[in-house]
Amino acid sequence: MLCKFATFPDGTEVNYSEVMHDDDGREMVRIYMERGDKDIRDFDTLEVYVPSMKITKQSGYTQEETEWLVQHIESLSDMIFEMAHELEDTER
Repeated sequence: MLCKFATFPDGTEVNYSEVMHDDDGREMVRIYMERGDKDIRDFDTLEVYVPSMKITKQSGYTQEETEWLVQHIESLSDMIFEMAHELEDTER
């Protein structure tokens, strides 16, 4: 399940998942971003996992946009984790 986190001025919608665990048992949260592309025929997408900041999906965003988004998400990762934990608590 994904929950809305923010909408950026360029139309990018930022969503986050519940807390998950990697193969080593470490907590992680999936961040999924998308916006309508310039032709409004498809979506630009970016998927990142925090705290590793590993990009698992990227399409349509320029390198500069991707770097900015990843940097911005990294600076907000504590807040995102807190919200993901709250989501986990409400699902119980």
